[in-house]
Amino acid sequence: MTMTREQLIARRDELQAQIDASNGWGAAVGAMSEELEGIKRRLQAQVSENPCRQVDLPHVIQLGTGDRIITSGFYRGLPAVFIEPTADPRPPGTRGETPAGERHTLAPGATVIAAANLRSLEVLREHIDKAATKLMRGAAPLTEDECFMVEAAMYYGFQHVDDDATVFQANESQIVALVKAAREQGRQDVLSLQPRCVTWLDKVTEDDPTDLTERLARFFEESAEFVQSKGFTEAQVHDIVRYVFGRPAGEPPQEIGGAMTTMAVLCDFIGEDMFACAEAELARVDTPEMIQKIREKRSRRHGRGVLPGTTEEADLVPAEKPYQAPFIGLPLSDGRMI
Repeated sequence: MTMTREQLIARRDELQAQIDASNGWGAAVGAMSEELEGIKRRLQAQVSENPCRQVDLPHVIQLGTGDRIITSGFYRGLPAVFIEPTADPRPPGTRGETPAGERHTLAPGATVIAAANLRSLEVLREHIDKAATKLMRGAAPLTEDECFMVEAAMYYGFQHVDDDATVFQANESQIVALVKAAREQGRQDVLSLQPRCVTWLDKVTEDDPTDLTERLARFFEESAEFVQSKGFTEAQVHDIVRYVFGRPAGEPPQEIGGAMTTMAVLCDFIGEDMFACAEAELARVDTPEMIQKIREKRSRRHGRGVLPGTTEEADLVPAEKPYQAPFIGLPLSDGRMI
């Protein structure tokens, strides 16, 4: 029976779990081990038969004393970690040192580096996770790029170069672990967005406390500005406001969920990452200059009303004529309109 790649991977994982649980004893284990090795060969053959899917690996280096990770980014579309080796007291050419200042790009799925005397594998993994999050945030199934990393890792296998645990080439399970960790990091980033926004607001309102009315007004204002930026008209906004307020009020948790889910779908529809936009805006306003500007604007407000406390003339765009809601009739006792 011909098995798909997904079926082969599922069977491989099933066999490995059974072998691990059996502690390696018995004839059945031998048969399972033989089948497992056959599946691994078939999976590797699939990668070998498709050379265009193989990654051109940067060469492996070892971190010397003083080497440091300078940044994370991308290499050929894959998350990468950039290493800056520095001078080492040991003779050149020993233990794989490279000239001071020379940079090497190490792509997850190709090479994972750790130096026992300088960096642990977990520290390096953290850097890879942060870079990989940009590519993998929120994706439930593996993307093509993620599959590419896994396949490359399977093809090149796992290699432990020396007894000091200084260099590793990632195998499939390590890359899958990195992918999962990156997704979890993305989830934690999302979860931490709310308290980080609250911390920013606390700085803005430190000497001039806010309240629920103001927060509701600001949320509605930003929502209206968003739909306005995509061509929604004033008349359409009024129509929806009249429709919403013609019904009973909903429960806040459900309405929050509705606002978030519709925002997520809308952002996908227009090609935007809602959390990336939120992070960019928080970074823009969470500066001493912007915080001071917002404080000054709030200090000049005329009361707490639902409109912004003060409206700068530069913010105003003159309308051709004021909006007038259309006459929609009078309601009868049975709900019909005349």
